[in-house]
Amino acid sequence: MRSPSTASFPSLDPHVGRDLRAWRTRVLDGILRGIFVIWMFALVSGIYNVVEAYREESHLYENPFLLAVLVSAVYVLVSCLMGFITFNRKLRYGLRAGILLFILYALGVIGLLLASFSGDGRIFLFAFIVLAAILFDLPYNISAFVISLVTWLVIGWLEVNRVVIVPSESQVNSTDLSAWVSGSIIFLVLSVAAYISITYLLRALGRSLQESREGLEREQRLTQVLRTIGNINQLIVREHDSARLLLQACEHLVAGRGYTFVWIGLLEADGVTLKLAASAGETIVPDQFTTRLDQEGVGPTCAAKALHSRSAIRVPENDPCLACPLLSRYPRRSSVALPLVREDHNIGVLVVDQTAGTDLFDPQEIALLEELADDLAYALENLRAAEQQSALAEISTALLFARDEDMLWMEVIAAVQSLLRADRVAIYLYDRETDRLSCPRYYGLSAEYVAEINRRFHDVPGSAILSEPKPVIVQDVEADARAAALREWMLREGFRSYAVFPFYTSKGMTGAFTAYRNPPGPFTASDLAAGGTLVRMIGLALENADLNLQALRKASELGALYAAAQDMASSFLDSQALLRTLARHMTETLQATSAYISAVDVSAGAFKVAAEYWSDRAAPAERKSDLGREYAFAEYPAFRQTLTSGKVVLLHADDAACSEAERAQFAEYGVRSILFVPVLARGRVLGGIEIWESRRKREFTQAEMLLAQSMAAHAGSVLENAALCEQTRRQADELALAYDNTLAGWARALELRDEMTEGHTRRVTELTLRLARSMGLGEEQIVHIRRGAILHDVGKMGIPDSILLKRGDLDRIEREVMNRHPQYAYDMLSPIAFLHPALDIPLCHHEHWDGSGYPRGLKGADIPLAARIFAVADVWDAVTSERPYRLAWSKEEAHQYIVEQSGKYFDPEIVKIFLSLNV
Repeated sequence: MRSPSTASFPSLDPHVGRDLRAWRTRVLDGILRGIFVIWMFALVSGIYNVVEAYREESHLYENPFLLAVLVSAVYVLVSCLMGFITFNRKLRYGLRAGILLFILYALGVIGLLLASFSGDGRIFLFAFIVLAAILFDLPYNISAFVISLVTWLVIGWLEVNRVVIVPSESQVNSTDLSAWVSGSIIFLVLSVAAYISITYLLRALGRSLQESREGLEREQRLTQVLRTIGNINQLIVREHDSARLLLQACEHLVAGRGYTFVWIGLLEADGVTLKLAASAGETIVPDQFTTRLDQEGVGPTCAAKALHSRSAIRVPENDPCLACPLLSRYPRRSSVALPLVREDHNIGVLVVDQTAGTDLFDPQEIALLEELADDLAYALENLRAAEQQSALAEISTALLFARDEDMLWMEVIAAVQSLLRADRVAIYLYDRETDRLSCPRYYGLSAEYVAEINRRFHDVPGSAILSEPKPVIVQDVEADARAAALREWMLREGFRSYAVFPFYTSKGMTGAFTAYRNPPGPFTASDLAAGGTLVRMIGLALENADLNLQALRKASELGALYAAAQDMASSFLDSQALLRTLARHMTETLQATSAYISAVDVSAGAFKVAAEYWSDRAAPAERKSDLGREYAFAEYPAFRQTLTSGKVVLLHADDAACSEAERAQFAEYGVRSILFVPVLARGRVLGGIEIWESRRKREFTQAEMLLAQSMAAHAGSVLENAALCEQTRRQADELALAYDNTLAGWARALELRDEMTEGHTRRVTELTLRLARSMGLGEEQIVHIRRGAILHDVGKMGIPDSILLKRGDLDRIEREVMNRHPQYAYDMLSPIAFLHPALDIPLCHHEHWDGSGYPRGLKGADIPLAARIFAVADVWDAVTSERPYRLAWSKEEAHQYIVEQSGKYFDPEIVKIFLSLNV
């Protein structure tokens, strides 16, 4: 129910009505206080007048005392009532104002009745009308005006018609009709003028209050918006996570400004799908706020309109927005949608909804919200750039540590997808010498499209990097005239925009990567900056990969050379095995299909295949053995050129310089390329190597040719050393044979001196060697055992014939002389270094296992093994051989003696082995 103090202002805001009531209350308080003060003076004056009138005019009234008391009582009663309504502010406004008006009305009526025009009645009635107009609105103030006018007319009629008689002393005109008519007119005019003026003044005051309140509310609202935007801007500076930034921005707008619901949507990479990124104020279903810009009437259309127009869209309260997800919850609300735009491309949209109040989103507030939208777009762009820089820092490590180019391109593709939000990526390499384009790696494209680009790359916009190496941007394939030549191919692939970024190495521009996006749209400045940084990283990574490849190649070459050297060293004494090893290593190291090594006979003008090797990659026709086959120099000029120049020669099957024989060789073996490598040693040609490739025409690199030459040079050195070694070995064998013949001559000379022991040296040597082999001794030891056995009695050359050739038993002195022959042998042979390993038998063959032997009385294992072996064979031959002074023992007797002397004269273990020989 509308208050009587604002009933005449139906268009006023309720808040303004409250302000007007407060103003009237303050006015009422002031009037009451003023009237009360005046009334106090009037009370004193009135009582004084009553007393004076009683003394002077009491004779005019029938009961003057009672009249004086009543009038005084009225004065006092009115004073009390005035004091009550003035100081009792708990009374309702209407009651206080009504009592005041009633008092004025009553005083006016009494004044007119008692004194007509001469009293204050008309003043009180006029005050009644004026204050009613000030303190009350329609219909109360107009009612007061009517009541006053009617009262005036009724009292005038009563006095004119002498129904009410006013003493003539008080009012001489009370019965004068013309006086009442003129007085009524004046009273009416003044009352109407006062009423109209006051009404209009109050209306102006209401409007002023309303405008002031609206201005204040607008300022407060804008202050709230500014404060909220300030808080969000501080958040923009501090927050580095876009999701948290958007969520907290929405929460700040709801909490700081009091909006009902705020949400932010971001465009997906396709440029047409808008998805909810953050919201605050209401619990919602996120999928309901997903919309597509290419579909009308789906989802929040205000957001789509804002993005299409790139301007703020205000949805007034009376616009139902039938597609809005909040329609069922809030059928009446105001909204504003603001696009997030940077550098002529849409990022997303900020939507603000308000259900409390209708006078929201004035131009100033929308302007502030637009600034906020710009700030958020700027922040998102910066965060995107920061994310790109952070990603670039991680990518740089991955690129620099890529093991090979294939891994490098995989990392680049992943980086382009992440940094530039590319749906498809391709890496193109350009060979300026051949003017050819290749694509080692691509993602999301068809092989047919890539092949077409490689073939017709001069027809596409990206070819501009060949003349001006800077990024080429195509924002819309369908609209860009530069893409006309291959537009159908591009549209069939499904992308609408792309950017080409050339990259460089120290050799110049080597290629480019292309980032394709399915929807049309611009590549931003941050995209271009990130792409520019990435191409520099790719250039460094390529340089690094090339250095790594060179280092690995060098390491591989050194490893191959070392392995070949080791293998060839193990085949040092076998030239045929050495050549086969060289052929295998040349084939595997250079990853060819086969290799052939030929020996050269310059005098005959021919070369012969000395070794060959086929890898698993060799073609079936290639696997034909040419070992031992001889070729004439005249028919193979390339091979001859290699041998005469000492340089590597590369020959292809389609070379015009091929001879007939060479063409026939290529055709017969199915070979596409042959690398000829000379084998040299000290400037002398030892042979030639042919490295065959049957899988494809192969251009061997300079590094591969140098590696082949290095391996061939090393092989030449090894072959030369092997030849020298073979020559040395032959000379050593000849020298050893001469030594052995000399030793045999010494032994023969000794036997000729002592005819009784003829043949003993040969027999005992053979038996000793047989026993030594049975014991598992190596041939190197057996050589020295043989020489020791031959020379075992050479010391007897120092024994006099009288003792050496004596047929009977030797006396003690003669025995002592005879026992010196081992020492004599040692003294004779020790100066000869060649015979040092053979001295054990000549010196120790008469030592006994039990230590009773001579010359040093050695015992057990202290006796050299060779001497222990020889002792058994020597005694066996001695007792089984016939001598002039006794008959030969039978084998049984000899066996029995050997067994008996086991552990005394002989080593028991050697005796066991000897008996097992069945000598």
